Amino acid sequence: MQFDNDIFVNNEMDVILNFYRNSFSKSYKCVLPLQLLRHTITCFAKDLDRLCSFHCIDIPDKHKQVAHLIYWIVKIKPIHIIDGKGNFDRLSVPFINEIFAYYIGLTRLGIDVMSISNIFLKNFLYMLHFREIKPEPIYLFLYTLEKACMKEIP
Repeated sequence: MQFDNDIFVNNEMDVILNFYRNSFSKSYKCVLPLQLLRHTITCFAKDLDRLCSFHCIDIPDKHKQVAHLIYWIVKIKPIHIIDGKGNFDRLSVPFINEIFAYYIGLTRLGIDVMSISNIFLKNFLYMLHFREIKPEPIYLFLYTLEKACMKEIP
């Protein structure tokens, strides 16, 4: 399957925009510029194409897809917090993109976000914000987290 095409990118944009509008922007005063979202999704799609080509796979599993999506959201940081006057306010919620990536990623895996402990969340967001972490270790992390939430052995 080829991911780097307009159909895939537009579909992903629709899904992410719906999630943003229905679940996320109601909790935070923020903006998600469409150009930045498109760039984020295009990088995500190109990354999936490279992954498939290099490893000779047709469709990466859901953990790999989510890991690459989280990686690109955190790297490009498409969401911006705004204050009451419409100015950018990065200091009020410095981890906004990491929070968004966390919520959308876990939701895609079917993990109840509220079932994750605050200390785990805090450490995960810290890691995404302050460490340059590639998607590959995030695969294993997401798989293990999913199994732990389902009370299964990984």
